[in-house]
Amino acid sequence: MLIYKLTAGLPVDKDVVNRILYVVVNGEARNELVYPSNTSDFGEFSFRHNDIVRVALVDQDDAGNRSQPATFEFVALDTIPPSKPGTLGAVLLREDYNS
Repeated sequence: MLIYKLTAGLPVDKDVVNRILYVVVNGEARNELVYPSNTSDFGEFSFRHNDIVRVALVDQDDAGNRSQPATFEFVALDTIPPSKPGTLGAVLLREDYNS
């Protein structure tokens, strides 16, 4: 699994009371989550390598009006290389007097 952190800038308008985050993976709705208006960090989400992820964020004001969605789409790719191998070493085993 690939773990991504989803973020967005804070709302532009002061009367926003909720932020609604929609996550669609490979065409299937996965999450519809409601956050307080001061949320800019939506936390961690897990995806598989090559998942096509579509995220939409809608702000809702105190009268129930909803903004146009801000959208973002990406393909989840494993771009993190493995850690560097441990320390290499050499140990003298013997001398060969026949060479």
